[in-house]
Amino acid sequence: MKPILVRLCAAVIVFATAAWAAAQGSAGVHFGIAGGATFPIEDTRDVYDTGYHGSVMLNFNAPVAPIGLRIEGMYSKMDEKNILGRSGDVQFGSGTANLVLGPRAIVFRPYLIGGGGWYHLRFSATRIAGDFVDTQNKFGWNAGGGISFGVGPVGAVFVEARYIRVETDPNFATGSHLTLIPVTVGFVF
Repeated sequence: MKPILVRLCAAVIVFATAAWAAAQGSAGVHFGIAGGATFPIEDTRDVYDTGYHGSVMLNFNAPVAPIGLRIEGMYSKMDEKNILGRSGDVQFGSGTANLVLGPRAIVFRPYLIGGGGWYHLRFSATRIAGDFVDTQNKFGWNAGGGISFGVGPVGAVFVEARYIRVETDPNFATGSHLTLIPVTVGFVF
């Protein structure tokens, strides 16, 4: 074979292997960013409209086993439904640790994710009687799934949805818990 053809074949194999490895969620530590829509569910949807969220994460993937750990920080906001002139919102920041389970040897990687952590909630509202603010620090848990696929030699894109439930003190907005489903699109590199 001509030397130029050998070099070209070698380059194609190197780049194809790198993209394949990224699609597998390669072993090691990876940083990611994500965002999307936050959908209130159960009693929470009676009070709040769809909101938004953003997050940053560190993923720790095992070398061979189909298991990983995701440490994630998230901020989310949902505005209160406008009923009879009332207004308000709920904002929360969270820090969670999640197990991620899924195969690594295929291009499109479905996975399951679940875990728990700390949530700092801030409920606020304006009523005829005045302004109300309720701040709480509570435990919450989440479970869901997603799919990721490699993009280029070093990254992966993912789409996921999770059920999140945060146990709260009884409050004027959602009762004794806050439940929502964030639908997320993110990039890990």
